[in-house]
Order: sequence, then C-alpha cells, then structure tokens
Amino acid sequence: MKRWVVGTICSFVIILFSLASMIQFSNGWTIGDYIFKFLNQLPWSNGSSGTHYSVIAFLVLLLVGAICLRFSLESAPTKLANRLNIITLILVLCWLPITYAGEQLVMRFSTGINSIGYDKGISSCNFKVSDDGRIIISAEINLTNHGKRPVTFHMEIKSHSTDDDLKRFFGDGLVLKDMDNMMETFELNPGEARTFEIEAYADNLSDLHMSGSMSTPTLVLFNEQGERTFAR
Repeated sequence: MKRWVVGTICSFVIILFSLASMIQFSNGWTIGDYIFKFLNQLPWSNGSSGTHYSVIAFLVLLLVGAICLRFSLESAPTKLANRLNIITLILVLCWLPITYAGEQLVMRFSTGINSIGYDKGISSCNFKVSDDGRIIISAEINLTNHGKRPVTFHMEIKSHSTDDDLKRFFGDGLVLKDMDNMMETFELNPGEARTFEIEAYADNLSDLHMSGSMSTPTLVLFNEQGERTFAR
C-alpha cells in the first residue's frame, strides 16, 4: 500500500476521532470529557466550568489531522486529492449541525423527562439562607419539552464548583420546595419552551450561612419514572 494512502487513512481516523469526541450527551458531557475522566484528567478547569480542556485538546488534534491529510494528499492524484479535501471540509462544517439535529430527533421521539432540553446559557440561580435557616433559591431555568406529551417533574439544583464550602452547602443537591416544605411541581406541554422564574426553598443540612449565584447551575429533573441530570 502506498504511503500517501496510509497517511490519508490515518489522517481521516484522527479527524473522525476528534469530531466524535465533541459529541455531547444529554447530561452536558462530551465523549472527550469521558476520555479525559478515564485518563484521570480534568475536562474543565473548575470542575464542570471554566476552560474546557477536552474540547481544546481535540480541536488541536483535529488541526493535526487536517495538516497530516494535506501533506498526505500531496502525493495523491490531483482529482482525488481535491475531492477528498472537499469531502473533509464538508464533513467538518456539517458535523456539529448533523449531530445536533440527530440529538433533537432522538429527543422528539423520547418520552417523559428524557424529552426535555435544558438551555444552560440563559439559566441562572441565586441562593441565600433565610432567618429561619432554610435556603432561599431564586432561579431562572430555561427548559423545552421536545416530546409529544406533557411532562410533570420536580427539580433539584447542584453546585458544579470545586469549592469545599459550596460542596458542603449544596450537599447531594437542593430539592426545590414551597413554603410548606412540599416539593415544587413543574409541568411542560408538548413543544413548549419556557423560562421558569422560580422562588423556592430547600433544606439547609449544613451549618453554613452562605449566599451567592451560579450562571450555569447543575440541574436534576426527576419524577416517578426516573431522573435526568444536566451536568452543564
């Protein structure tokens, strides 16, 4: 087998592997994040926020694959090299839209909380401790029901911070409750997109009196059918 053929195949493998690593699951993690975790490396600079190391690493790998492909195709027939370059360009440009459309299609035919999408970019959460010791949570959570049936669910908010005090303050998560200490119930109709403006309470199981905000709170939706975690 000619060297340029081997080089081209290896380059395509690198490119496809790099693109695949950026596929994002419903919990907000990418394949690259799981690869970093398997290698005992932090995918993010601050737990699950900050600089996204895994994406940067695989973008660099994608660039390496593209450079290797260019050098490999210098020895290939001109027409074939041009076609492969065009195919590669189309693949790179269309990869993310195709995977996004695939994710939306899967969610369209999902049921229950698996059909709900979470827009982290326009969601936020503020928290403080009230005079009676309970935690007051003010949040704006943007959710979309991509499914064909109404979905009723409860919410739990977790902290993605690596700060020890915040970890202790949030514990395993803060379940949103009303003034009577009953779990808040939320509902989305089919195809509905809504920003929930939430004023709720949560039990303070720590002895800490903290206040602060999170721009991209880690969200857990749950009901009698199960639960779904959006890590980012």
